[in-house]
Order: sequence, then structure tokens, then C-alpha cells
Amino acid sequence: MKLKNYKFYIVANTLVWPYKGNNMAGSMKNIFELIKVLDGYNIEHYFIGPQIAYSWLNYEGLRSNHLITSRIKNRPTFLFSWIWVTLMTLINPPKIKNNSILYSESEFLPNTIPIIRMKRKNKNIKWICCVRSLAPRQFYLKDFRFIKDCLYIFSQWLSAKIFIKYADLVFVVNSKIKNQMLSYGVPENKISIIDNGININLVNSISNNTEKMYDAVFIGRIMHHKGILDLIEIWSDVIKKIPQAKIAILGNGEDYYLDQIKSKISKYKLENHFLLLGFIGGKEKYKIIKKSKMLVLPSYLEGKPNAFNDAMSCRIPIITYQLDYYKEFYQELLNNVKVGDKEKFSKKIIELLSNNKERKKQGEQNYNFIKKYDWQVVINTNLNYINNIL
Repeated sequence: MKLKNYKFYIVANTLVWPYKGNNMAGSMKNIFELIKVLDGYNIEHYFIGPQIAYSWLNYEGLRSNHLITSRIKNRPTFLFSWIWVTLMTLINPPKIKNNSILYSESEFLPNTIPIIRMKRKNKNIKWICCVRSLAPRQFYLKDFRFIKDCLYIFSQWLSAKIFIKYADLVFVVNSKIKNQMLSYGVPENKISIIDNGININLVNSISNNTEKMYDAVFIGRIMHHKGILDLIEIWSDVIKKIPQAKIAILGNGEDYYLDQIKSKISKYKLENHFLLLGFIGGKEKYKIIKKSKMLVLPSYLEGKPNAFNDAMSCRIPIITYQLDYYKEFYQELLNNVKVGDKEKFSKKIIELLSNNKERKKQGEQNYNFIKKYDWQVVINTNLNYINNIL
């Protein structure tokens, strides 16, 4: 593998806040697993990002050579912090050695704009960037934050224009994102579709013979496009048929949105049914999933949800809004409901809660499918894509 002769630089300039135990970003899981595999191959690796970002690696007990781009300690706003970190990296870019690979875990501008200068200074480096979701374009969402999301759309377009000239490889997680990158002008031979993984040994270390405490679980960052406001209305219909039904919510979000959710839970009198548990990771997360009867995810927009892998590995079925690109990977394994059809979603939940045999059947099918996607296998596949461009 030619890759073993290269240095690996992981660009994480967007991490402008410290890890506090309750605010895990989904992309960080991919970085953690990548570092573990690089360590296994004895590949020298570096972590490029603000000083406070290193707390994320400390959380996992991982080590990497840290190249500090900014010593920012507070983040008044995302926008200010990202602009500051980007400027600091442009003014004083890290020194990248020859025969090196730059790996950006996301396409956000703090991870892409500084690459222009790095590549111009050293033409012997390769750059790989991941795009794991599309900027939201669903203007019909009730709480769509027009200005913020329009900035996101613009920034994703700008990053794609940077890819055209400077990226050697762009990782995407589904064909819809690939088609969007193609529409922006990114050459098709630069794009590869990749998978998410699961730590199957960790999941299997937890007993499956646990009492079901929750009728469903929701996993994910609490954001406007995740559909959790829909889920409150859906659950209000569920308890009309199953009065004691409870759902566990695993994830955190911004305070203003959490306030909306709590207000709506109160409006529908669901305080004893809707359990906001916050972010929970590692073994404790899988214990809760295994104590749940199903995963529900009424998202309006997704890339390739880690939550699906979590649920499948724990042998539970999944009910979700039908996004057109799910089928290319998950085939017929999901219980799909037309986007926004809350009545049918609640009926599907009630139907599955009333059929233990069907839930078990679907859970076993899900497990047999996802067990092939252990993180070691997934990361090695990604590294082979990288190895082919060296």
C-alpha cells in the first residue's frame, strides 16, 4: 500500500468548541475510527485545528500530532469563530511535508478555503474532502432559518468550486450528493461514494436479552430538518392507541430549538411519554437502543444516518420518512412513510408495536445486513480509494 509512505493530515478547523461530554458531532466518529486504523498501519498522522478541538481526541483516548490553527477559546457565534479560524489558518498555515495527504472530514469553508494556500505552497500533497449531507433546500419547513441556510447553500457551492481545481478526491455518502456535486462542476472521476460503519464488536458485547423499556428511540442531533417536531404530533396519536407508550430521545441541539420542542411536548401533554435524554455515546447508547423496540427518524433531509447503523446493529426495525436515496443502500429494509405523512407514520408505529414477531424478524434482517459494515472494513475501503490516486 503506497499510502504507508505518506503523512496523513486530518483537517478539523470547524471544531471551535471543546468536547463537553454531551455534544458529539457525527463526523467526529469517522475521524476517531480513521485514526485508529492509521495507528494500526503505523501511518504518521497530524490533527489540524483550533487548540480546543483536541479535547475531542482526548475524549476517545486518542493521540495525534496537533498542528494548532487558532487559540480561540470562546465562540460568540459559529460565523465569527469560523471566520476567525479560517483567517488565522490562511495567515499562518501549518507546514505540510512532502508526500502528504490532507483529509477534510467536512466541506465547510474553514476546512476548504485554507487548503487553497496549502496546495499552492506544496503541489506534492493530495487533498481528500468528505461531503456527508446537502445544505437544506426545504423552504416549506415551518422553522426554516432562511438566512443561515442560504449561507450554507452558498458555502457548499463555493467549496464545490474549490474542489474542481484543488481536490484530488471527494467522498460523498449517496448519489443525491454526488449529483449535486456534478451539477456544480466537480468531475465525476473525482467523486467516490462511501459508507458509514459500525463497531460491531462493541455492540455485540452488550446483551440482547434486555427488557424493553422504550417503545421507540430517536437518535440524532436535534435540528430543524430532523423532523422531531413532527414526531411530537406523531407520538400524540400513538398514545391514543397505546396510552403508556414512551420514546427516548438521544441527542442535543441548540437551546432555542430545544425550547421549541419542550414547549410543544407540554402543549400535547407528553411530558411522561417523551424522554429527552440528551447526548449519550459508547456502550450506554447501545444499551438504550437495545432496550427500545424500534428506531423512528422522520427526517426531511439526511446523508447516510449513523442512527440507522446503530439501530440495525442492535436488531431493531426502523420507521422513517421515505427519502429517495435511502433505497440505494438500505434496499427494502426500512419502513418508509411519505415525507410529512404524520398520520401514516403513527399508524406504522402502532402496527409494529402490536406485532412482536414482525419486529424481531425485521431486527434480524437489519443485523444480518449491517454486520458487514464494521468500521475496520469501511475505513480500509476508503483508504483503498485514496491509495488509488497516489
